Amino acid sequence: MIIEVEERFGKVANLFSMMLNKVQCAAQRGAAVHEVEEMIWCDLIKTGRETIVAFIKEQEEELPRREVIEHEGKPLRRLPKRRVRPYMSAFGPAPFARDVYATRETQRQEVVPLDARLGMPESDTSYLLQKWSGTQFVNESYQESRTTLQSILGFAPSVNCLEDMAAQASDHAEVYFDQQGPVDPTTEAEIVVATSDCKGVPMRKVDAPRTVVAVMDGETKLRDLQELNIQRAIGILCQRAVKSSQVGRMKSSHFEQGEIRVRVSSTLYPLMETLHGESTQYGTNSGDRTATNAKMVPAEDRSGAWN
Repeated sequence: MIIEVEERFGKVANLFSMMLNKVQCAAQRGAAVHEVEEMIWCDLIKTGRETIVAFIKEQEEELPRREVIEHEGKPLRRLPKRRVRPYMSAFGPAPFARDVYATRETQRQEVVPLDARLGMPESDTSYLLQKWSGTQFVNESYQESRTTLQSILGFAPSVNCLEDMAAQASDHAEVYFDQQGPVDPTTEAEIVVATSDCKGVPMRKVDAPRTVVAVMDGETKLRDLQELNIQRAIGILCQRAVKSSQVGRMKSSHFEQGEIRVRVSSTLYPLMETLHGESTQYGTNSGDRTATNAKMVPAEDRSGAWN
């Protein structure tokens, strides 16, 4: 058993021994602990990768290499040239060559005994690395996730690879939600909303009361229309604010456009801002001191509101 370990895992044992020697040297010179941690981590990544390579090699040697096998009632031949499979393990790239079986050279590879023995994933990325990647890209962008993994492991899957992982994981989402019980509409809970048009989530308050904004002395007040007596007139004073003059806009002095305002000009013809001396207004510093008073009146009196 010792001889087999030395033959198949000799390089792994050498790397581990070298790491221990580095630790002893660091202790003698009084190195900082964070330097030793970084050194050990890098060496463990290398040792782990070589361990995976040696493990795959051992599994390959234990498989029989038949010339012809039968699969689903038809004979398959072992192709003369071995095929290399790329594999990104949790310790880094670990590609390996293996035998494949097919009806002939140009046909699809139907049986790969070593892949089946190792339980290889459908993609070229190990399940553990997929798990780590998934915990990242559910909270960060794909590029940010790749940068995070790169800083920790020293390598990382590509952005396209991360996108493929997310797409494959989403295949199980529909099955998962089908297994969930019905939602109780009388209870409150968090929901996840995904949009694709970048317009945000439409919020519809069907049962919420409508509100009106009343500005008095610079203070904004919200009043519930359900509590508002429509028979009572409400004085709305327009808020003084910075407003630039614009071509085609009716002259309105220092009044800012609001919810309720007079739309009919009191002059014979409409006065325009840029043509009739309407400069940019600055609230209380406006040169026009006239205050327009707009009111809400009862429905039965609206026909004579402008008389």
